[in-house]
Amino acid sequence: YHDFLILGGAGLVGLQVCRQIVANLAPRRIVVASLLEAESVAACKRLEREFGDNVAFVPAWGNLFV
Repeated sequence: YHDFLILGGAGLVGLQVCRQIVANLAPRRIVVASLLEAESVAACKRLEREFGDNVAFVPAWGNLFV
């Protein structure tokens, strides 16, 4: 099992990357990073509804360039 960090994970492309990782790589945990807290939390909740508790979706937020 592996852990993954998806930068921009709350966007359309980032969510699809998360879905592909779950489908093909059997992750243990995916950290969904976004600029805003609300976006990353909402994305994790959406993914949890889709995939249940087989994968831990962890929200992270903030400006990576600071």
